[in-house]
Amino acid sequence: MQLHFLANTKESNYEATTQKKIDNTYRSIGLELDGIVSITNNLNLRAGLTYTKGEITAARDTSIVGNIPRRLPAVMFNLIPSYSIGSKVNIGFALLGFTKSYAQDNNSLVMPGYLVLNPFINYNIGKYLSLNLSGNNVLNALGITESEEGSITENTSNIVRARPIPGRTFSFGVKYNF
Repeated sequence: MQLHFLANTKESNYEATTQKKIDNTYRSIGLELDGIVSITNNLNLRAGLTYTKGEITAARDTSIVGNIPRRLPAVMFNLIPSYSIGSKVNIGFALLGFTKSYAQDNNSLVMPGYLVLNPFINYNIGKYLSLNLSGNNVLNALGITESEEGSITENTSNIVRARPIPGRTFSFGVKYNF
C-alpha cells in the first residue's frame, strides 16, 4: 500500500486540434489508499481512494501557471463488496467514483464528476466450469473522460468534442479452466 506521493513532471507536446505547442511542468501531491477486509467468512470489501492536488508550475502560456492540470480529478475511488453463497455463487458490485475535472489547462470548462455501478454474479458449475453475468455502467451515467479545447458561451455554436465512458452494457461469459 502506498500512502502518499509527490510527482514533478515536464510535458512537451503539440496539440493538433489547437495548433499549440505545450511546454508545461506539473507538481502533484497526494494520498493513495487501498485495502481489503473480510467482514464475515462470506462478505468481503475491497476499496481504494486516491486524492491528488495537482498544479501547473511552469508553462509557455504563463496565464495557466497555478491552475489544475486538465483531466485530473481531485478524488477517485472504488468500492467493491462481494458476497459468497457457499462455494458456488459470488455476487457483488464495483462502484467507481470520480470528482469533477477541467477539460483544459485554462480551467474554463468543467467536466462533471460521475459514479459508475458495475454489478456481477459468478456461478461455479464444477471444478473447471463457471458462468458470469455482469453489467457495466448499469445506471447509464454520463462520464466525460476528456474533452478538446473549447468553451461554452452564449449566442454561439457551442461545439466541443468529448470522449464519454461507454453506456450501459451487460455481458455473459462461460469460463473453462484447464
